[in-house]
Amino acid sequence: MLPGVAVIWVLALGTSNAAGTTQFPGSQSQVSSPDRRFALVWVPADDAPGGKHVLKLGGASGPQRVILEFERWVRVAWSPDSRHIAIVKGVGSDASESSVYPTDGKPPISVWAALRSQQGTSVESLVAGADHCYVEADRWLDAATLSVRVWGYGGSRPFDKRFRVSLSE
Repeated sequence: MLPGVAVIWVLALGTSNAAGTTQFPGSQSQVSSPDRRFALVWVPADDAPGGKHVLKLGGASGPQRVILEFERWVRVAWSPDSRHIAIVKGVGSDASESSVYPTDGKPPISVWAALRSQQGTSVESLVAGADHCYVEADRWLDAATLSVRVWGYGGSRPFDKRFRVSLSE
């Protein structure tokens, strides 16, 4: 497996849980930020140009901008201060990608890159040789810190470990 991000959220389609995550496609078409200033809106692939699902971000009642196109599914979680959205994108049966999108329009932050930067060789050696590797940005611990579970199998051994990842600038 190439170094990168592989993330899986193990929750039923179309649900929200107590940690504030929502999955699209699902029963909801949008989710508001905790402070209600922003709305994240899902446009189904059948209704979007190009045949891919689209996520748009905008003011709760204002203009929207496309922040992500995807083919399979995404799971989103707002940060407590409404400044960031952790988005996990399913890209295959054995992989997904995870990024944090700032609401101010700055480029997304790769959860895997932040984890590697903060944990170095300890996280790289943990996943070395894995056929399947999942990095779950599973919940916000505070406005700038994610709880991240790294687990997988294949290669030499199964692994499962939790990390704290700081996104403070």
